[in-house]
Amino acid sequence: MPERDIRVDPEALEELARRLARLKDEFEGQETLMEDYEATAGHRKVADKLEDFADNWSDKRGKVLEQLEQLAAMAAGAATFYREREAGLATQIKDATGHFG
Repeated sequence: MPERDIRVDPEALEELARRLARLKDEFEGQETLMEDYEATAGHRKVADKLEDFADNWSDKRGKVLEQLEQLAAMAAGAATFYREREAGLATQIKDATGHFG
């Protein structure tokens, strides 16, 4: 099987981490979907369904926030990892050859 190069873009990973963190912040800011369900929906049964949905969303929201935070941390950690490895390899090459480039 032929070898394949793996290319990692630390800047793209950092941008992904920033976007995930912003998304988490946006979700965090959405405490409730609507304040007065019946007035908005115009019917009690519809309002009840909207309330059920909002309650279920609130329960799931915490899990989504936690997962977004974890994904952002993983992307940021991966970017740091690859940057450190790249810097280490550059140092090794420089030390072994006396120059870099």
